[in-house]
Amino acid sequence: MKLSEIKNKIICNDESELCTRVVIGGTFDIIHKGHEKLLKHGSKFGKLYIGITSDEYLKKYEKYKKHDINPLVIRIKKLETFLTDNNLEFEIQIINDPYGDTLENDYDYIIVSPETLCNAEKINKIRIEKGKKPINIELCEFEMAEDNKPISTTRIRCNELDKCGNVLKY
Repeated sequence: MKLSEIKNKIICNDESELCTRVVIGGTFDIIHKGHEKLLKHGSKFGKLYIGITSDEYLKKYEKYKKHDINPLVIRIKKLETFLTDNNLEFEIQIINDPYGDTLENDYDYIIVSPETLCNAEKINKIRIEKGKKPINIELCEFEMAEDNKPISTTRIRCNELDKCGNVLKY
């Protein structure tokens, strides 16, 4: 292993073991099957460093004004519960912009969905401009609902789907 690769690692609980650093960002309003797929996929690569959007950050975006959203404290608690129940190694930090700490700190992988791929590419562009090494981008495809459209919190809040992607029929 090269010295440059070691710099991107951290010491795990067992101090002799090096961990791969995996970053994921999101709102994580209602933890659904799509979030579960993304987080489990990312955990295959190493320890998860999860940036969760602050309430203040979300107020800036029109898409979040269309429906209610859980307060940050609830979103964090539900995210922690899922991660702990699935024995995933993680750290959570609150982010106030689309980048979190990815422009300054080194990570081995950034896990994205098709919806957030452009943001990861922009992060790498800025990192390169700053003379930093790009982060490996790992695309996790959408989890599809039974109607073959992506599962999303917006669709769940609009009572189109349940958290597993089943279409709700009234």
